[in-house]
Amino acid sequence: MMTTPATPLKPSTCRILRVLVVFLVSSADFSVSAQNQQTERVALFEKHVRPLLLKRCVSCHGPRKQEAGLRLDRADGLFRSGDQGPVVKPNKPEASRLIRLIRGDDENLAMPPEDRLSKQEIKIFTQWVLQGAVWPGYDNTQPRSPESDGPLFTAAQKAYWAFQPIVQVRPRHLKDPGISSPIDTFIRTGLQAVDLTPAPRADARTRLRRVTLDLTGLPPAAAEIAAFAADGTPDAWPRLIDRKLASPAYGEKWGRHWLDVVRFAESAAHDGNNGYLHAWRYRDYVIDAINRDHPYNAFVIEQLAGDLLPSTGDAAIDLERMVATGFLQVGPKPVVMRDKRQMLLDIADEQLSTTTIALLGLTVGCARCHDHKFDPIPTEDYYSLAGIFMSTHVMHDMAADSMWIEPEVAGSGGEVIRVMAVRDQPQPANLRIHLRGNYQTLGAEAPRRFLQIIAGENHPAIETKASGRLELARWIADKRNPLTARVLVNRMWQRHFGRGIVATTDDFGVRGELPSHPELLDWLAHELAERDWSMKALHRILLQSATYQQSASVENRRAATLDADNRLLWRMPRRRLSAEEVRDSMLFASQMLDRQMGGTLFTSGYNFNRPDVKLSVVDIGDPEDYAPFHQPRRSVYLPVIRNQMHPMLALFDTANEHIPVTKRTESIVAPQALFLMNSSFARQAARRLALSTTTLPDARRIREIYLRLLGRAPTRSEQRESQDYVGDYREVLGLDPAGATRTAAVVQSYADQVRDTPGLLAYYRLNAMRTIDGQAVTPNALQPSRSRGKVVNGAMFGVAGAVLDQPGEVARDTAIELNGENQRIQVDDVEFLSQALDAITVEYWIKPVQVAQQYAVGLDDLETGKRYWKSGLHPTQIEGREQLVIYHEFFHTGGFRFPRNKEAVVATGQWSHVVFSLGAGARKLFVNGQLVDTFKTDARPIFGGAPLTFGSRADDREWLQGGIDEVAIYNQVLDEQTIRNHFAAGSGQTMEALHPDLLAWQSFCQAVFCMNGFIFVD
Repeated sequence: MMTTPATPLKPSTCRILRVLVVFLVSSADFSVSAQNQQTERVALFEKHVRPLLLKRCVSCHGPRKQEAGLRLDRADGLFRSGDQGPVVKPNKPEASRLIRLIRGDDENLAMPPEDRLSKQEIKIFTQWVLQGAVWPGYDNTQPRSPESDGPLFTAAQKAYWAFQPIVQVRPRHLKDPGISSPIDTFIRTGLQAVDLTPAPRADARTRLRRVTLDLTGLPPAAAEIAAFAADGTPDAWPRLIDRKLASPAYGEKWGRHWLDVVRFAESAAHDGNNGYLHAWRYRDYVIDAINRDHPYNAFVIEQLAGDLLPSTGDAAIDLERMVATGFLQVGPKPVVMRDKRQMLLDIADEQLSTTTIALLGLTVGCARCHDHKFDPIPTEDYYSLAGIFMSTHVMHDMAADSMWIEPEVAGSGGEVIRVMAVRDQPQPANLRIHLRGNYQTLGAEAPRRFLQIIAGENHPAIETKASGRLELARWIADKRNPLTARVLVNRMWQRHFGRGIVATTDDFGVRGELPSHPELLDWLAHELAERDWSMKALHRILLQSATYQQSASVENRRAATLDADNRLLWRMPRRRLSAEEVRDSMLFASQMLDRQMGGTLFTSGYNFNRPDVKLSVVDIGDPEDYAPFHQPRRSVYLPVIRNQMHPMLALFDTANEHIPVTKRTESIVAPQALFLMNSSFARQAARRLALSTTTLPDARRIREIYLRLLGRAPTRSEQRESQDYVGDYREVLGLDPAGATRTAAVVQSYADQVRDTPGLLAYYRLNAMRTIDGQAVTPNALQPSRSRGKVVNGAMFGVAGAVLDQPGEVARDTAIELNGENQRIQVDDVEFLSQALDAITVEYWIKPVQVAQQYAVGLDDLETGKRYWKSGLHPTQIEGREQLVIYHEFFHTGGFRFPRNKEAVVATGQWSHVVFSLGAGARKLFVNGQLVDTFKTDARPIFGGAPLTFGSRADDREWLQGGIDEVAIYNQVLDEQTIRNHFAAGSGQTMEALHPDLLAWQSFCQAVFCMNGFIFVD
């Protein structure tokens, strides 16, 4: 752990700290938007608070009866009426009588007196008061009856811009040599109108870093920076864009954008916070669809009604379409609600609200209790759509803790898998309007159909015996719908240019802002539809414009005065890296990033409370200690647990997982800088970055670190100040710079620690299959340690011609994956084990794929009777569900043993460290650095002639499916500190002792993390 130097830093070091560590916190461009906060607070009131008041309070405190002089269906009733004065004090829940009453602080005055509010309902009221008790300025009126006379909409409502057909606009001709795209024509026309000029083109390295992060979420590699800067060909820029769009990282970056909009998460929130153990399949569908440029209209249809599309005859495609409907399932669900009818209505409301915000940019959910007070959306239209969602089968049962449906279907390999999906109800039906949102007070029936302001007043109902989801999906995805294409291109524009053409990206209604460039918006929407709804085609249009390529760093006082918000785009806006980009960039630069795609890391942190239907409750404990959060995968693959988010991602403003998020907050606060300077993650990334550059001289090392983190070389002054910083740090820590030993020679890697551990007999490093001279081999077996490099007489069973080869330095993420059917590694030459031993310790790393009995390593041959010891994976019930624990077995003393505690659990899809031993009066088992089982015995190890096998027994049993690597065997019992050190080094955790030179470079790397050039994109 880094300690504070006892000696004060020299003045030059203080200057460097000011240069490198200053983190701007006073930028108005990145302040939290008050308008967004107000919108969220209004939504909280309309969707949750008002319905609760009407349902639970108005019968005694409404228009007909005002007990205690209190009327709660009107704002003044809360803030001014009552025999004892106002019952609500905004921002002060503890001082608000309403909160005290519903909580039951005084049992004699608890309200309501009989059917008390649930914890979740009390929480909603408390949150509302805490946020200012926002009550939009209008009365709670009866919704308009479908049978009312007169026109449904006014002429002004019909003429509103967002509901007009998309116009095919022809860009005007401008004589401007800087124009490279029709986009530039629209933008420069606006600039010319106020006599402004656009910023000049940004330099090559700035544009490279900008487009690489915008399209992939990762920084460019140092070699790519040099190559692009040297490429002077006219098509260098479009070729660069094509390369980025072809990268799998593009789908991961833009898939994350979509997951924000559709409020993706892997738990249900509310009181139960039940786990969505198969939601990851929907996430992977999104990433794959975006990577292969699936047409957006088809993308929309599949997510709303993929299960209702005609079969293609291709099982994989049909499965994919079913998985896509997870869009409707991954939102929050109040599964423990006592009123199950209300539960279903609330789930349908959440689906309806998400669908209309995500795809149409309209807040249709605000019309649940009354006609929309701003937009031309009558309550009838809300219940027309709600009837479609209520006719969709979402929940498996109505038990106290209700379970959603998870169909079991055949996977791509023929195995049975579970998916989060929906189906149609057996008997779809229309809904009657719920007066004031109360299902017990019914109005006229609302036919299932679309929004009348777009589809036409009193247009025919959907003619179908099904739910109407497919018809709704096709209506939304129709190019004649004026909203769908506009909404998408506006959000894509926002992602690249910082602000939407319509700034309110989630609200195209009357409360939203008008488009800054309406003709440009329609031109882009038309281009999207005409180019087969290709999002990649739209990216090319946006990114090849001169507008996108202009500089963000430009002084123009007149422009800043006339257009302070940069609505006219006279310069490229500067943006802060997203939460995922900050984390992923640190992993990428330090060479820690695991680029594996897909799959789930949500394999622990939950218990089954209803094992019969696989309904689980999430309990990850302290998020700081949750193992999946520490996996070096891209952030999009980390579990998204509602109410227990990844701490770093939450700090850097990841999306609110409860609601559709179309624009994230970009806060700049002191805790972010403190995190980058002090967190274990930042220290680890900085240390790995420092270690990965140890072979370079100091000057080149500084340059390499700058290139990886900032995408540019340091200036002369930065180079000088950086060298001073490292030199001063060395001096403060008492290290003579002239005699500084290279860090790599001082700080041991995991492999070096193993090799230098006393008593090492054999060490096998097993990485993925490769070919030498046409022959498949498994490299990196080393045995024994005294004769490093000796080829082991081993064979890879299940792969023809595969043998063990010479050792070499490899990463565990390339370790061999055994198929669980017919593959194992067998070593027949085990003379090193035939000697008389007083003790033995076996150490290995394992990454299982499935929950089943599996063999990892041992000397066990049942057919010959030569059975001595083994270890592997054993499934057992722990905390209400079947999980994998490590077993160990010495046949002559104590037999088969496995612990039944959660510390011994190993997660699927993740590497775990195992050490088991016999000697010094005991058998011991360690998992991930912790002692999980011990057994007293004076027995000594015995051996005969069985082969050493990895991945199955010699008699072809208990096949391992997954990875095994770094198997080490010792002739003594390792002490606990050594085992903990091995685990810490092998898992990348903080080592206990670091060389001062490494501390200096680690500190320098952390300082660069804090630079504006890293955290911002120009």
